[in-house]
Order: sequence, then structure tokens, then C-alpha cells
Amino acid sequence: DRDEEVQWKLIRTEVFQIPSQRNLLCALTGSGMQLTSLVFILVVIGCLGVYYGADGSVKAAAWLLYSLTAIIAGYVSGRLYKYLNGPHWALNIITTAVIFPIPLFIIWFILNNLAWAYGSSAAIPFGTIVIILLMWAVVTFPLTILGGITGRMKAKDSVLDDKFSKLMKPIPVLLWYRKAPISFLIAGIIPFSAVYLQLNYIFQSIWGHRLYHLYGILLLAFVLLIIVTACVNISLIYFQLNSQDYRWWWRSFINGGAPGLFLAIYSGYYYFNNSHMQGFLQTLFFFGYSGLLSIAVYLSLGAVSFLSCSKFINYIYSCLLYTSDAADDLLCVDLGGRRIIKKKK
Repeated sequence: DRDEEVQWKLIRTEVFQIPSQRNLLCALTGSGMQLTSLVFILVVIGCLGVYYGADGSVKAAAWLLYSLTAIIAGYVSGRLYKYLNGPHWALNIITTAVIFPIPLFIIWFILNNLAWAYGSSAAIPFGTIVIILLMWAVVTFPLTILGGITGRMKAKDSVLDDKFSKLMKPIPVLLWYRKAPISFLIAGIIPFSAVYLQLNYIFQSIWGHRLYHLYGILLLAFVLLIIVTACVNISLIYFQLNSQDYRWWWRSFINGGAPGLFLAIYSGYYYFNNSHMQGFLQTLFFFGYSGLLSIAVYLSLGAVSFLSCSKFINYIYSCLLYTSDAADDLLCVDLGGRRIIKKKK
């Protein structure tokens, strides 16, 4: 229907309302882009054959890259927070620096103590723990601060304003297939199906102690996953806007990370059908680290989805020219994604 296709034009003011919990949204987005960059660089290095014949080299490279890519987390989070008129930039940097390490540390602390108690060789030695903590304090955290300061300096002046909250239109009653749970399922199923075949090889490499060497295919699958996630969520947000539902900020992030939930479900399927694991400690290790992997995937794809949808929304509304009966007497001014009409003097 032609009228339905232009409903998004009627909510041009509400779309740019500053979201709730902007500090948390910015921190999650920054951390997600850090993890996305980490995986991309890690796989590219694998394509160069660096990991072949080197036991534990992937884990060591992942720890090092996580520390170095912290500058990306700080930059993305700081720049976005400045655009959203965030007043507490120091809190934003600290939140970004700890948003992923906190669940990482909690899960690792529990599992590592259990491994020590059982006398397992999977326990990380105390000396390695000290080195990891020093790397976070000396490298990761300072780079996050540097990235946050740089992001704030590079950010464009924001035109968003909290006063728009007084002008919000009521959201119409949505059809069942346009509600949040349905869009969440769609946003999860389609990207997950794009990489489903590679998951078995990855899990066998992690839990089956087999050498993974298909890094070229993995790189293609990862790029495909990014593209599919962006395209699917842009489409879902467009349909949402055409329903005059302008709550896109958090929706784009939550829907984008949906494949992470499907990964958690697949982990359970793999454990009971393909893993041949048994025992209390093995079960905790599997579900603990699989849960951590699912969180990382959720953050990564959620950030990709949010930034893609943000770029799309800014583009379509920057191309929107408001018209009136006196259009010839009006002057169009572009304000960072919105075009405001002023009468010529």
C-alpha cells in the first residue's frame, strides 16, 4: 500500500528522540565493535597461516588483540555518547572498559577455581592470571580512555534534544507479525542460518581438540554474517518505522544480537548430541565458555546492527524534503540527518 510505505515520514521528530540508558547503549556498541574487529583480525591472521603448528597461539593472539582493540571500543562509544549529548563522559569510558570484562571475569573466576579444586590441567596458573590483569590495567584500560577522548573530539555536533519527548506521537496498535518478539526471531534465524554449517567445525576445534584450518572459508562466513545481519535488521527497522513505531534505538541492538541466543541454543544441542562430554567439571566448562561466546556474539552483531540502522535512518531522513503550500518560500536546512524548513525572510 502506497500510504503505508510513507508512514515513516510522519515520525521524523520522534525518530531522533534521545534513547533511554544512552550510556549503556554506547558502551555495549563500543564493546561490540571491539569484538567484531578482534574476530576479523584474528581470522585474517589465520588465513596467513600463522597459527599452523603453534599450540595455544590462537588464544594468545586473542588476548593480545583484545587489549589492542580496546581503542576501538573507546572511540565508538565516546563518539556515539557525544552525539547523544551524554553529560558523563568519564562514566561512559569506565562503563565501556568493564562492560564485557565483568561477565568474562565472573565466568572465568568460577570455572578456574573449580578446575583448581579438581586438580585439572585446564586451570590457568597464578602467574598467567597476574599477567592478564596487568595487561588490562596497563594496556586495555588506557587505550579505552585514549579511544574515548579521540571519539569525543571527532564527534559531530549533535542536534538531538530531550525536549522532543514532550512531542511524542502515540504508537498505533501493531499487527502481531510486526511486534518485537517476531522481529527478534526473524533477526536471529536468518543470520544464524548463514553460518550454521561452520559452527560444527568451530565447536569441534574448540571442544574436540582438532586443528581448525579453514580460515579462508571462516572469513567469508564472517563477512557474510555481518552483511546479512545489517541488511536484515535495516529491513526490519524500516518496516517498524512504517508502522509509526519510532522505538528503534534499542530495538536495532537487541534484534541484531539475536543470533547470539540461537548460538546458545545450538551449544546445548551440540553438547547432548555431538560432544561425548560427561562429568560435572566438563559440563560446567562447556556451558560456561559457550555462554561467554554467545554473549560476545550478541554484543558484536548487536553493534553491527545498531550502527547499520543508525546510518540508514540518518540517510533516509536527510533525503526527506518537507513540503508545504508555500514550498517556494521555504529554505531547507540540513541538521545532521533531519531537514528543517525555515521561511525565507
